[in-house]
Amino acid sequence: MGETVNTKKSRRKATQVKPVAKSFNCPSCGATLNITAVGRSITVVCKSCRTVLDATDPNFSILEKAHKSHKVSPAIPIGSRGTVGGKMWECIGFMQRGDSYGYRWHEYLLFNPYHGYRWLFEFDGHWTWFKRSYELPDLTSNEIEYKDQSYKLFTKGSAEVFYVVGEFYWRVKVGDKSKVKDFISPPYTVSSEKVENEEVWTFGQYLEPERIKKAFKLDGKYFPEPVGIAPNQPSPHKAEAKKALKLLFFAACFMITVHIFRSASSMKKEVFHNTWKRSFPTSRVERAELKKAFNTRPFELTKKKSNVKLKGSANVNNSWIWIDALLVNEQTGKGIPMPMEISYYHGYSGGESWREGSHNSSRVIQNIPPGRYYLSIKTQVGGKTIRDINYSVSLIQDVPVLSNLIISLILIGIFPIFKFFRRHSYEVQRWSTSDYSPYSEE
Repeated sequence: MGETVNTKKSRRKATQVKPVAKSFNCPSCGATLNITAVGRSITVVCKSCRTVLDATDPNFSILEKAHKSHKVSPAIPIGSRGTVGGKMWECIGFMQRGDSYGYRWHEYLLFNPYHGYRWLFEFDGHWTWFKRSYELPDLTSNEIEYKDQSYKLFTKGSAEVFYVVGEFYWRVKVGDKSKVKDFISPPYTVSSEKVENEEVWTFGQYLEPERIKKAFKLDGKYFPEPVGIAPNQPSPHKAEAKKALKLLFFAACFMITVHIFRSASSMKKEVFHNTWKRSFPTSRVERAELKKAFNTRPFELTKKKSNVKLKGSANVNNSWIWIDALLVNEQTGKGIPMPMEISYYHGYSGGESWREGSHNSSRVIQNIPPGRYYLSIKTQVGGKTIRDINYSVSLIQDVPVLSNLIISLILIGIFPIFKFFRRHSYEVQRWSTSDYSPYSEE
């Protein structure tokens, strides 16, 4: 695929002459044929009998008799004209090619007398617009660098011509084979095609099928519908994922700012603090006595609908204490449970020391109305250590809670994570037909 190599002088001359076409009769079947790129086309394949003719011979001598092969109907008929990129192009050649795995694709040669040749490549209803590239890429392993952009190898193998019709700027016939490589960076493709010692590079861009259909005014009845995902088809989820990430960034900045402001403006007022000693019971009477609850002195909560944080600490050592606290409103008698456990264990086993738990614990309750309150406390103890446990309880009003920020960040992160998962799934599906998939281990 590509366009003829002309000198700058010949290109300037081409813009100064009026394009001409030439008609003649096929020497094999007598069908009327047209040459659009007069002086440029080297081969003409009869659309009626598919005999290969020499376009450089004034008598259009036969290069090869027609092959017995199935007929392929191109979606863009030979002679069709369409506007792509603001320029008028005429379809002058069509080929069906394929590989050893049974894949078949269609290639359309387009011509404009002032702008040369372009190719339209169609596979499974997906279209790519190709042009010859004279800037050779930097090849490293399975990646190339082309115009400051990285491309990954998608496929490599041989391509064979199975059907051909129209005019071409090189000698082409059924059975011709070449080595091909396709590198992708959606929506772009960089391809190489090698025949013997000649290698040609082309640059392609994915075009939406509706754009081709509209440009050439094609009948939808014979126009192929897209199937699956094309190697260079742009992902609809890529832009969405970037947008979701941007929204996450701004939302996270907003939530962190709110948290910092909330922390700075919080009262963090300690309204109660006391320390007690809790002995391990040695008799049934002591156990029954220690099961009873006791009430603390009253205290005031002044701020409207604020949170309160109950903090506990104890000198537990391979033991635990359960503090069953109830925050009681003196006026209504209603209580809010705020239980907590403090436990700490340590030891030495398997040649290593270990530890578990902590000497501190806390509990936060939201939206506590103002009023006069007290704590009703019951405790239980247990563990290997039989010494007394000293424990303290503090109640702090209006404290900043980091967990609220963390939960908020997790919630607002669900949507971007979903978008990135869809983007990832799309790419896995894209590469599922490639032997060089970066997702092959998944």
